[in-house]
Amino acid sequence: MKKVFGSIVLAAIFVLNGCKEIGPPIVLQAPPVVKGTKPSGLISDSTYIETSIPAADVKRVMIEEFSGQHCPNCPKGHEAVDQLIATNPGLISSATLHTSFFSPQSDPIAPVDFRTSFSTDIINDYGAGAIGIPCAMMDRVLFSGQSSTALLSPTSWSGFVATELAKTSYVNIKLNSFWDAPINQDSVTVELHFTSASSDNINLSLMLTEDNIIAGQDSTGIILPNYTHNRILRTMLTPSTGINITPSKVAGRVVIYKFRSDVIDTSKWKLNNLKLIAFVHKQNIGVYDIIQVSEKKVQ
Repeated sequence: MKKVFGSIVLAAIFVLNGCKEIGPPIVLQAPPVVKGTKPSGLISDSTYIETSIPAADVKRVMIEEFSGQHCPNCPKGHEAVDQLIATNPGLISSATLHTSFFSPQSDPIAPVDFRTSFSTDIINDYGAGAIGIPCAMMDRVLFSGQSSTALLSPTSWSGFVATELAKTSYVNIKLNSFWDAPINQDSVTVELHFTSASSDNINLSLMLTEDNIIAGQDSTGIILPNYTHNRILRTMLTPSTGINITPSKVAGRVVIYKFRSDVIDTSKWKLNNLKLIAFVHKQNIGVYDIIQVSEKKVQ
C-alpha cells in the first residue's frame, strides 16, 4: 500500500507540474542603461490629481551663461551673473556652459575640459549657435527687438531678468536629492505641481553643476591661473532638450519624476559644490521660454 500511495503522489506531482504554462517573459519597457552599480537616468514617473490646489510660487529665472577659458572678455560675463544673483537673492538659478568657443580640449590653461555635448547642443538648439561669447540666455526668451535668445551684452542682462521676474508661473517645482555614498550616485525626485491649467507643450530638464573650481582663465589677455569658476555644467540627467511632460496640464495635476545620476567621481567633482537645477520650459519651434526653475545642493 505504501508503494501504491507513493506512486500516486509522484504521479500527482508530475501532473501538477506539467500543467504549468511557461511562456516568454513580458518586457513592459526597455531597461535603462546601467553605467554604475545601479541604473541611471529616468527611473520612474507617476501622476495624480491633488484636491487642494497650491498657490503659485514666486517666479524664478534661469540664466544659461556661455563661456570659455580662452575668452578674454568672459570673466565680465561671469561677474555680471554673480551680480544678478547677489541683487536678486533666491530668485535666480544659473549654469555656465562651455562649448567649442575659446575652449581647446588640451591646453596648459585648461587641463580639465569644461565642455560637454549638452552645452554644445543647448547653444545650437536654443541660442542659435550664438555669434560670440560671453553671452547668456534669460529664460530662453526671445525678447522684443532681439534677433537671438543668446544676448551678447552683459550690461543689458539685468533689464531682461527684471522682465522675467515680473511674470507668473503655472507650475511649482519641488526638488529633492538623496546621495547614496557607498556607490557615489545621486537619487533625485522632481515633483511638478500645476497651479493652473495650460495647453503648452512643455519639457523638464535637469542639470548638475559645480561651483568653486580653481583653474586657469584668460582675463583681458592676462592668464589667471587660479580663477574661480562657478556654476559649471557638468552633466544632465535628462537629454539636452529635456523630457516631454505628457499628462494633461490641469490645475491640481502632480507629476513625479525619479532620476538617478551616473556614478560620480568625487575625486574630480567636489560633492559639496554640486548643485541640481530643474526647470520646465516650452518646447515649440522658436518658442522655448522657461516657465519655472528650482535648485538644490546634492548634499
